[in-house]
Amino acid sequence: MPAEEWTLTVLGDAGVGKNAISLRFAYEEFIEVPTVFRLRKQLVVDDRLCLVEVTAPGQEASLLDPWVRAGQGFILMYSVASRHSFTQLESFSQTVKRVKGEDDPNPILMLVGNKCDNPDNEREVPAQEGAARAQQLGCEFFETSAKTGNNVDEVFIKFDVFPHASGLLTKDILSVDPAALEFQKKSDTLCVTYLMFIHAFVDVLNSELIP
Repeated sequence: MPAEEWTLTVLGDAGVGKNAISLRFAYEEFIEVPTVFRLRKQLVVDDRLCLVEVTAPGQEASLLDPWVRAGQGFILMYSVASRHSFTQLESFSQTVKRVKGEDDPNPILMLVGNKCDNPDNEREVPAQEGAARAQQLGCEFFETSAKTGNNVDEVFIKFDVFPHASGLLTKDILSVDPAALEFQKKSDTLCVTYLMFIHAFVDVLNSELIP
């Protein structure tokens, strides 16, 4: 059966944890120092085998538009400890609308407030405000923590590309490209490509380096 392919792009201000949340999802551990990486991972949602490919392009304007143009779903991310990152969401949402234009007037969005593990006295954006913004955007809302893993799986699984998913059954790293670490310094946008297969029986593949 031919693979169905989705591209999910994570947009947000520098330092909100776009790479960290994806690494937490993939490795189930917190990697504090930002790294650019390329990885492929496998997960099973219900009886569906999904192959996820993650890459990190730059955030320069000339590079951002092509990734948005190719995207079919978008996670708008901010840090609950940064009011500035929350205000920047408008710019990113407008970029999506501008680039997608008439081809996709209603792109699939999800709003994510990361770093919810921070102490209450460091929080600058209340959860209620995030939920209200998501309602304005017409999308789902999650608060997450790349550090503790809170709600990280839910963001990826319950994103609208998996509308009928009930939960994560298993997941495994397939491969990582260490050479891609050289790209990391300029990374602020994350693209996740989902190659999805339907299988009655699933064999989880062993880790191997991308050639």
